[in-house]
Amino acid sequence: MSRRSTAGTPALVFSLALAFVVGSFALAFATPLPASQPNPDPQIADCSKATDSRHFTHEHPIKCAKTQKPCNGGCIEKDEECNPLIR
Repeated sequence: MSRRSTAGTPALVFSLALAFVVGSFALAFATPLPASQPNPDPQIADCSKATDSRHFTHEHPIKCAKTQKPCNGGCIEKDEECNPLIR
């Protein structure tokens, strides 16, 4: 039989586990996060060539069914009268 003492084994395991946990937290906080770089050259829209030719078209943006017609931003039946107060 071995006369070796096992009283120090739990203390050794606890010490190693504690060192591992503390080291993990220290490593997580010591690692710097990558700094975000500001955009040195922001893109600015060139509005000098903009025209209103696309905003003022005669086409209606809503496509109605063949049995309907556009009215006040919606669709109504072709035989109905378009009332500006009622959709």
